[in-house]
Amino acid sequence: MTTNIQADGKRIDIHGLGRTLSETARKDLEIEHGLIKAEGRNRSEAISITAVSIETANYGKVPTKKAIYSVVAEVMRSYKFTSFAEYNVVLKQFNVVADRGKEDTLMFEKRGLVYSITDKNGNRVGIPFKASDLATRPTLDSVEKKFERNAQKRKPYKEGLIKRIEQVFSRYETITKSTLVAELKNQGIALILRQNDQGLVYGAIFIDHKSKSVFKGSDLGREYGAKAFLDRCGNMDRPKTYLKTSEQTKSYLKPINSTNYLKQLMEISNTDPVPTVGQRKKKRKKYRGFSR
Repeated sequence: MTTNIQADGKRIDIHGLGRTLSETARKDLEIEHGLIKAEGRNRSEAISITAVSIETANYGKVPTKKAIYSVVAEVMRSYKFTSFAEYNVVLKQFNVVADRGKEDTLMFEKRGLVYSITDKNGNRVGIPFKASDLATRPTLDSVEKKFERNAQKRKPYKEGLIKRIEQVFSRYETITKSTLVAELKNQGIALILRQNDQGLVYGAIFIDHKSKSVFKGSDLGREYGAKAFLDRCGNMDRPKTYLKTSEQTKSYLKPINSTNYLKQLMEISNTDPVPTVGQRKKKRKKYRGFSR
């Protein structure tokens, strides 16, 4: 409990306090700490990220900055990544890229970070913005602080992700890499194969857009590392086929076929009948009478 009278005896005006002061403070805190924005939650609890259109880069500084901020803030809030590479892979899903610069540059040494919009081919376009210039300040330090916490948050979703991946493989005898990527996409899973300049695949990252969890292939298991995983793919798609049971036809009782059993029995000849043995008559015993 408190009072609206100050120490000097003057009254604090609390009329419309929620609208004039509390709401303003709430909005500032949401932006500063990257919290879920209260406005619009009654329309939809699920906040989805819309991929940044390449056209926004042509509008100038403000639209581009706003587009980058909306994607970065949402990825930082909802996706569970555990490395800078995973973080960047998710951003690229929405046409945004985070860049630290080359390792021999001063920006890399000073742990600087800039964000840019990319086109459909992954090329940077428009004006890059420093992380410190965005409202939530998604600097490298802020990103790295989430790694350890996200490693714990994503654990409950690991087995479910593996199960959905295996369900795709279970439908094919052999499956090509392109079909595998497309099938996983239908399951809400993005498979990102990382390649070097020579085109050699050296890593695989899975993004589960349903649970907002990100895993390296090796984090899911040995068999999901880039090389082992691609070894399971073939040069052609061969879906599994199963024997289909034909529709059962109706059957009815058939009439009994006529036979000649009785006729054959009647025609059996008994020319040599077996003689029967007659019974002997019992002779009465004669008893002599005794006289006195």
